[in-house]
Amino acid sequence: MAWSLPAALPPLADLRASIAILEAQAEGASRKHVAWCLSKLTLALEPGPKLDPEDVKFRASIWLESCGDLGDELWTEATLAAIQSSKWMPKPAEFRALVSAKLAARAKRMQRCRQLLEAKLKEEPGALPTKTFVPKTQELRALLQQQLADGSIPNDHRLFNASQTERSLALLENRKMEPWASEFLAGRATAQPQREARTHQVGAAARAVLSTMQRTVEPWRAGEPLYPKPIEEPPLHDQIPE
Repeated sequence: MAWSLPAALPPLADLRASIAILEAQAEGASRKHVAWCLSKLTLALEPGPKLDPEDVKFRASIWLESCGDLGDELWTEATLAAIQSSKWMPKPAEFRALVSAKLAARAKRMQRCRQLLEAKLKEEPGALPTKTFVPKTQELRALLQQQLADGSIPNDHRLFNASQTERSLALLENRKMEPWASEFLAGRATAQPQREARTHQVGAAARAVLSTMQRTVEPWRAGEPLYPKPIEEPPLHDQIPE
């Protein structure tokens, strides 16, 4: 039976809240969560020597490309389902199949919520349209790419802006910064004391000049005449006492 709009549409605020929740669930899975799930799968389905951290990081990058759109929630459910039902380490396609029904249901709920919202906005022409939800991490990734590709500013300024964005992105994703950003910021931290020392020397010289100028003009500031008093003319001959 085909789905159709209900006679009474839900409130506009509820529709917008539902869409925001669904968009948050569909946000790409974080690298840290994917690495944590892969570690659990490996311990449960591939017993053996402990994996090297670089190996785990490389595996996480591959799985993010193939299953990153599942989001953290479905990654957790698929990991639990694989541990409970699989006898070997699943491949990415097999991993997605474990939650394919829930992934399709989430997409269908999103589509229907948007249809309900469109119909509700037609009922209330004065209502503002819902803004498309853009995760903060996605905004920072787009900004980082733009900063790295911007050749209109000097390289030092470009790398400074990009490294600050990479730092914010790493904090949100709860991971270490990329090596190029860490090295750039470490180099600036090393050079900072030298710049402060030069600034202190210049500041001391400037303060000495200002102090000399202040002493030079101090009598004038105290209300004394800026030039010496004029010499009085000698008295007339008749005014000289005998």
